[in-house]
Order: sequence, then C-alpha cells, then structure tokens
Amino acid sequence: MIKDHGDHKAKAVQVANEFGVTPPTGSGIGAKATYAKLKMLSDASFEKSFAKAMVNDHQEDIKEYRQGANKNDAAGRLAKEALPVLQKAFAGSTISSRSRLHRSNLCVEVGSTNHSSRSG
Repeated sequence: MIKDHGDHKAKAVQVANEFGVTPPTGSGIGAKATYAKLKMLSDASFEKSFAKAMVNDHQEDIKEYRQGANKNDAAGRLAKEALPVLQKAFAGSTISSRSRLHRSNLCVEVGSTNHSSRSG
C-alpha cells in the first residue's frame, strides 16, 4: 500500500506539471482534522476510527477517479491506471489490516498522500 501511494504520487506530480499545476505540498484541512482526531485516540478507538476514515477516503477517491477516467488526457490515463489499485485496496482487507502500520507512522499526516487533488 505504501509503495502504491508513493508510485501514484510521483505520477500525479508529473501529470500536474504537464498541466502547469503546482500540486499541494501538504495536507488539506480535512486531513489535518482527521490526523488531530486520530492521534488522540487509544488503540481500540484508533483502529476503528482509522479504518472508517480510510474507507471513507477510498470511497471518495474511487468515485472521483471513475469520473476522471472518462477524460482523454494525461489525468484520465492516470485515473484509469490507478482505479484498479484503489478498488483492490478498498475491496481487500488492506485498509483495516494496515492500521497498525499507519498508527506507528502517524507522524506522516493522514491524507498527505491523497490520491486526488481535491484542493485544486
């Protein structure tokens, strides 16, 4: 999952540059709020809340990528390429089974590797 996010981010930056768009360098306000909430929770509460946040995020990303995949440009091609990976991560237990890994790496803000550029 971490490799998928990193690979996708690099490709998304490249596509943004092709469009002359500067990608965000940090998390949006929603991701920062989620981060603040999660870092205050205990193990059981964290696990449940983290999984819920990641499910919601992936559902929204899948919706946006389905729409973007209809475009006949570099962004559309990237969306078409990424959509199966997003769907696989969502459909499998990848999201919830990785929550402990994310808990240990919580210093990296939740949402900082967003799949989409909702802020732009």
